[in-house]
Amino acid sequence: IDLSEKLKDEITYLKYQNELNRLNNEIKDAKFKLNYYLEKIKMSLNEAIENLGNKSIHSGDFKNSYLSLYSFSTKLKLISESGWKVYRNMASQLIDKDTLTEHELSEIIQNLLKMSSNVEDYFS
Repeated sequence: IDLSEKLKDEITYLKYQNELNRLNNEIKDAKFKLNYYLEKIKMSLNEAIENLGNKSIHSGDFKNSYLSLYSFSTKLKLISESGWKVYRNMASQLIDKDTLTEHELSEIIQNLLKMSSNVEDYFS
């Protein structure tokens, strides 16, 4: 009986250990992808701003920034219960930029460019 109980405990322990390893791998993968999308957001925004020249900020092509920001918020949703909503909203605003004033659009872009490069900052 003792041996049987120890075996059950070991099987349960191994089950939990496997689940823990799987979750750790998912978190590592999510962090890697969050970092990737974060870099893409800033890179695509800088590129869009560079291509503006003397044109109005509303003339900017922010599609790539939108895609990266949307993907960022989707990955963040897996880890953070509510933090992702802010970035999903900003992504929507980038696409619906014509409903914003120049100042509002400029503020969103500045906030995105100032985003922390440390993905851990987005987990709260």
